[in-house]
Amino acid sequence: TTYSSFHAHAFAFTAPSNSTVLIETDASIQALRHGKTWAFQCHPETTIFFADALARAIRGDFDGTVLAETAGFFTRNGVDPNKLERDARAADASALTIGHGIGTGFAAVCRGDA
Repeated sequence: TTYSSFHAHAFAFTAPSNSTVLIETDASIQALRHGKTWAFQCHPETTIFFADALARAIRGDFDGTVLAETAGFFTRNGVDPNKLERDARAADASALTIGHGIGTGFAAVCRGDA
C-alpha cells in the first residue's frame, strides 16, 4: 500500500536484523517494529487541522497552533503552503486508515495481545 506521510527530518536509519519495516519511502525507513519496540520517523498522526495550521503559519498567519520556529523550518526548506494543503487532503483517507492500523497494532502490543 502506498500513502503520503508527513515528515520533517534529514535523518535515516537502517533496520536492525529481525525487525519488520512498517513504512518505507524511496529515501529511508519511516517506521519499523523490533519485537515489542516501535520506531517512527514519519508522523502518521498528522491531521488536516495541523496541516492547515502549518500552511497558515508558513504564510505568516500564526494562531498559536504552530510555533514560529516550526514554520521557519518549513519555510527555510522550501515547503509550499498551497502544495502542503493539497497533499494533506489527497492523503487524508489513506493516512486515516494507516494511522488507525498503527494505533490498533500498538494498542494490542501494550495490552499484551501481540
